[in-house]
Amino acid sequence: RFKSGAKKKGAYFAFGSAESKTVVICEGYATGASIAQATGHYIVVAFDAGNLLPVAERIRANLPEGWDLIIAGDNDQWGSSNTGKDKTQACAVATGARMVAPDFTGYDTSQQPTDFNDLHQLAGLEAVQAQIDGAQALSPEQIEQVNAVPPETDEQVIERLAGLSALDY
Repeated sequence: RFKSGAKKKGAYFAFGSAESKTVVICEGYATGASIAQATGHYIVVAFDAGNLLPVAERIRANLPEGWDLIIAGDNDQWGSSNTGKDKTQACAVATGARMVAPDFTGYDTSQQPTDFNDLHQLAGLEAVQAQIDGAQALSPEQIEQVNAVPPETDEQVIERLAGLSALDY
């Protein structure tokens, strides 16, 4: 848990080797540890999907020319939305980074795995390395799709307004 009142936005924990000139930003420490073991890259832990973008913006602004930036998000495929992948895509678009989320195709998903530490446990460090090495830059079409915000429907506006309280003002 985070300390009550602590500043989280843009804060991160970093470790690993800068020798590869690749920085991998991920959500959690265990995920970062698995990626570091598999690749030897420099790891930046943002702590959650909502903090990926502020952290990536700070890192990108200070990253030397010629260094690679990869956003390694979670694959939250078991819920009604995939927050990890959505935030990873938006972050990659905003910072020009490559992106990757773990693919569990062919592995036992009975425990509903979501991150690269789960992939490490299921398939080993070689699988983690292969997927991180396969991180992709987004195509112009994918960038356009991420940036396209559909207009709210009347029902969505009503639902949003109905959820407001006097405390929100």
